Amino acid sequence: MRLFAAFFLIALVSCNLGNDATLVPESLRSDVARETDPNLPTGDLAQLVADNTDFGLALQQAVAQPSANAVASPFSISEALAMTWAGARGATATQMASALHFSLPAERFHSAFGSLDLTLTSQRDGLRIVNSLWGQQDYPFLTPFLDVLMAHYGAGLTLLDFRTEWEAARVTINDWVAAQTKDRIQQLIPSGVMDKTTRLVLVNAITFDASWEVPFDANETRDSYFRREDGSYAYAKTMHREGQIRGFASTEYTAAELPYEGGQLSMVLVAPAQGSLRTFEESLTSSELGRILQSLTTEDSALSLPRFRIASDTINLSEALAEMGMPDAFDPGAADFSAMADLSRTDGENLFIQAVLHKAFIAVGEKGTEAAAATAVVMAGDGGCVGPVTPPQRRILSFDRPFLFFIRDVATGTVLFLGHVAEPQE
Repeated sequence: MRLFAAFFLIALVSCNLGNDATLVPESLRSDVARETDPNLPTGDLAQLVADNTDFGLALQQAVAQPSANAVASPFSISEALAMTWAGARGATATQMASALHFSLPAERFHSAFGSLDLTLTSQRDGLRIVNSLWGQQDYPFLTPFLDVLMAHYGAGLTLLDFRTEWEAARVTINDWVAAQTKDRIQQLIPSGVMDKTTRLVLVNAITFDASWEVPFDANETRDSYFRREDGSYAYAKTMHREGQIRGFASTEYTAAELPYEGGQLSMVLVAPAQGSLRTFEESLTSSELGRILQSLTTEDSALSLPRFRIASDTINLSEALAEMGMPDAFDPGAADFSAMADLSRTDGENLFIQAVLHKAFIAVGEKGTEAAAATAVVMAGDGGCVGPVTPPQRRILSFDRPFLFFIRDVATGTVLFLGHVAEPQE
């Protein structure tokens, strides 16, 4: 079995060190029940999935280098930023909705996201999604904000003392993440990120045990050529499978869908037949991805796919997100996250996003897939702080050149992971 894990972490930091703000912890702990059966208007869930897919594709196009391998978890990023959006108001909320492709009104959006979250976790074997909040013990968080996160995201608040014990708090949160992921993600928050100005950390975790419905025969794996985009070649350990495979091959692109055990989730592979990977990638939207999926048919096929392993460096998404349309969230003088806390009780400090960091890993082999991702959003206050011989009658689905991959939920279309392989590595 293989493990998918994705994380989105949001740290709110206030650079104002005054301790005049007071609160009664128990009164700020949301005791509302998780909304388990929302009465969603027709089409809301499909609209949310399409919006999330468009955001994931747009972000991938903004930050991924076409000549380098890339992997990210758009669902994790979307869900954690959805929780953040619950605390935004005014122009900040408007800009975030635009940049994140949140088209549903807030009063329906969170119900739709909560419904999607529950659908994925309650009806998909091996898939688990959890959210949590870690807040400063004497910070005036607003009950309505906490209620939204509990009702729709199941995120409870644990109180810590960041002001004097920020390193111990960091260890506590990292230990929780490691426990949720069977130690696949360790040290999510590196030393030096949190300090005495931290006020709130929001964590989203996704784990998924994934084996192929039809595994590859390891005895059939052998070195084959992989043609890079610049025309040069590399050797790749290439897996091979023959039989009834859902796919498509034309002068435009080659695509295939490989289901995981149980058939509820799958990996979709898409390789442009000609032209650059970047040009093809930039043309993708949720609608275009849907068109590609509709083109797939089940036929007798011969498929070749390199084993690949991608471990990204930490990427700061702040500039890309600002350029995508939410600059105010990163501006100390313009950000409005007043729905998170009673800022009148914090000596006038203001909260803004200081950095959005993402790091991911994926390994694809004969038995299945293992992936992990981590994203951190740090918020600060403004107070100063070659292929096999194949019988010709079989359709050939060869991914011997740069290609895109998507890990998706089949029923809802939710994209959990996405990326591209420009250089085979393992």
